[in-house]
Amino acid sequence: MRLVKHQNDEIWINEYQDALTCIQRLSRAFEGDITPVSRGGNGRNRIEYYNYPCSFDIETTTIKPGELDYAYDPEAPPIAFPYLFQWNIYGSVIMCRTYSEAVQIFAWLSEYFRLGGNRKMIIFDHNLSYEYGYWKDLWKVIPDRCFALDDHHPVTIYTEDGFVFRDSYKMTNMSLETLTKDWSPKWKKDKELIDYSELRTPYSKLDDNVYIYSALDVLSLSDAIEPFLDARGERIWTKCPTSTSFIRKDLKKEIGIGVKNRTPQQHNYFKVLEWQKIDADIYKMLMRLARGGNTHANRAITGELLRNVCHLDITSSYPAQMVCYPEFPIGEWMDLEPGTEMETIELFERNGLCTMFDLVLEAPRLKKGVPVPYISTSKMTILKGSGMIATDNGRYMDGLDRIRITIFGMEWPIIKAQYDFDDAVILRGYFCRKGYLPDIIRNFVLRLYAKKTELKGLPDKAIEYAISKTYVNGVFGMAYTNPLRDRWELTELGIVLADPEDPAEFLEKYQKSISYFLPYAWGAMVACLGRVYLQKMIDAAGDDFCYCDTDSIFALHPEVVRPKIRALEEEIKAFQRQCGLELTYYDIKGRPHELGGIDEEPMCDFRTYGAKKYATVEDGELKCTIAGVPKKAGGKIIGTLENFRLGLNFKGSETGKQCLWYNEAPEFKIHDEKGREIEIHSNVAMMPVDYLLSASPDYTECLSVEGNFHWNFKEADKNVINEEDY
Repeated sequence: MRLVKHQNDEIWINEYQDALTCIQRLSRAFEGDITPVSRGGNGRNRIEYYNYPCSFDIETTTIKPGELDYAYDPEAPPIAFPYLFQWNIYGSVIMCRTYSEAVQIFAWLSEYFRLGGNRKMIIFDHNLSYEYGYWKDLWKVIPDRCFALDDHHPVTIYTEDGFVFRDSYKMTNMSLETLTKDWSPKWKKDKELIDYSELRTPYSKLDDNVYIYSALDVLSLSDAIEPFLDARGERIWTKCPTSTSFIRKDLKKEIGIGVKNRTPQQHNYFKVLEWQKIDADIYKMLMRLARGGNTHANRAITGELLRNVCHLDITSSYPAQMVCYPEFPIGEWMDLEPGTEMETIELFERNGLCTMFDLVLEAPRLKKGVPVPYISTSKMTILKGSGMIATDNGRYMDGLDRIRITIFGMEWPIIKAQYDFDDAVILRGYFCRKGYLPDIIRNFVLRLYAKKTELKGLPDKAIEYAISKTYVNGVFGMAYTNPLRDRWELTELGIVLADPEDPAEFLEKYQKSISYFLPYAWGAMVACLGRVYLQKMIDAAGDDFCYCDTDSIFALHPEVVRPKIRALEEEIKAFQRQCGLELTYYDIKGRPHELGGIDEEPMCDFRTYGAKKYATVEDGELKCTIAGVPKKAGGKIIGTLENFRLGLNFKGSETGKQCLWYNEAPEFKIHDEKGREIEIHSNVAMMPVDYLLSASPDYTECLSVEGNFHWNFKEADKNVINEEDY
């Protein structure tokens, strides 16, 4: 056995030569530490689970062509191989160096813990997709018991020899560092111990820091899992594959799924669910109008270094929409007559009816002075055009003869205010009665918001606060999940896309099952209302508007903008307070926080180069939000706002950003410098990847030059132009 010391703790490591003795000892000591869990209605088909959250991890090295004796072809991809495998089994750390040793350790665990059949050992892996990339050729999976999100991301894997692998990263939605810092009573991840770039092989001599680092990864993960699950009323064997699983269970219980004697509120909820059932045509329309938050930069100030910018954001925007707004579809959907006049839509919306429709716009063109064009080019269909189109970073401005968009009636006033057009014609659409979401949902969301507010800043309630903060947007996330998303299956060939289901057949089954408990249209409406609220803030800021992202804006001249925003806030609050529920809750210092209010962040200096590309300096601290660049590392590289310019290169070696190569089942051998064999199986190679701050040519041309607004027409994608007889 190997003894290593970390701070004041001793860690004993069972290396391969000690592994069998260790496993035999543990299997005898914990033979009875099993919980039988019923699977099936009669309770006879029981699965026995060991009660300890075991964990598994590997350490790997990536090499490029020409390193060791791997491929001298410079065009060959990088490959990777493990140099260390580690387990935590009931608090004992086991390690080995080669694939063959690791396969043997799994075999011993299965044999001596008598796994297989109805007896299982659950093993948590933080980022299971990575380990699966190396083990996919070696694990004998049970396909119909596995769950994957896509072709590279399994979440739960059952194997024939009795192991259940679960992805703790997907379950917690936290990095291992954060998870162990918040939840592990003793062990913490220590990412500073090793140099990831050093080439190590299964034969390299490893120093104590490598052993300590690797042991802490599995010790801290197991140490954190039980407290994390206990706080949510769960056990390691309960099915919680992703972070939304916990709130999904809570909400299902709240609305009465699995409850024999339902309350009147619960009965009413299921009536609304029945009314909101949809057919395949309605489902397809909802998919067409599906859209997230509004994130955009004012092209007139893009690239400018701006001083004394105010930053305003909506307090829990999506929960506010769910609680305060009577705009949700709650009745049965009915057909709109093709060609329905837009004045009729406006009348419907004013009189308690929710509408959605495919809308054809003839010769649409953006009005002057609109900083955030609302029509997204990715959500429109070109029906007729000359082939040239003017866009603003993915937003339509001008150039086409005819386009089709799909919107809620709530969005029509924005379209009408921003665009001129020759005609607007409804192709097809639906309408139904609208109102507040059922009280059972609104009260559930409010309790989460109240708890989050009241617990913030309380040191002894940090865990409860973290849970409430995670949950508060969870209801929206669940509602806005496509029920007919791609299905992935684990097979002997890896993870493959299952045959697509017919929407009509799927909806028929889905809407009769307990999986149907939040209509997708509600999630789509929450996002829509969030955009509508944000648009009011954009309009209030007027010419001083700089940038928006889902629930916040940046604007110049705070002394001008602030009174306008406060007037808007009072108008919105007055409307929201009509919802009949208490919206104001108090933090530890007695400060009120009203749901859906507008908070002001400290003033800052600001520069942006488009959506998700901006940096600020607040109280002397530079912060950045750049898609693809870690915030802390990015801020250090930028240094000052003056340095934040197009062409700035964020080196992967400095940001830690990695590019992944998925090498499928190569199965060959390479050799180290002494000629010793290294097995290569399927693997996931990782190489640092740089990020260059840039803007597309058409966006660059679109930007303001010396204060003059420029249209930039580019050739439209011919593949999307589709003449239709509408």
